[in-house]
Amino acid sequence: MIQIVLNFNQLVRNLNLSYTNYTYIATAGQTTFTGSDANSLTLAYTAGGIQCYLNGVVLGADDFTATDGTSVVLVEAAKVSAQLTIIVPKLESNYIPPA
Repeated sequence: MIQIVLNFNQLVRNLNLSYTNYTYIATAGQTTFTGSDANSLTLAYTAGGIQCYLNGVVLGADDFTATDGTSVVLVEAAKVSAQLTIIVPKLESNYIPPA
């Protein structure tokens, strides 16, 4: 039998949640957003973990597709100069188990 004991108090203290905001300004009829954003950040995410906002309004899961980790495709085309914000969470741990 293998027994695994985790010290969750220590683990939780060593978790860091941060977010990267990607901002894109749409061209007329644009549906696909990928590559560098308006701040020269290159879009990268883990599928299933992002939030998208179009002109400040949250988009539902049925309003876009984000499966490849490098692009977001809107179901309906954005209008010219619309702002798409993609928020990508990142959870990190610096926990080092005791020897």
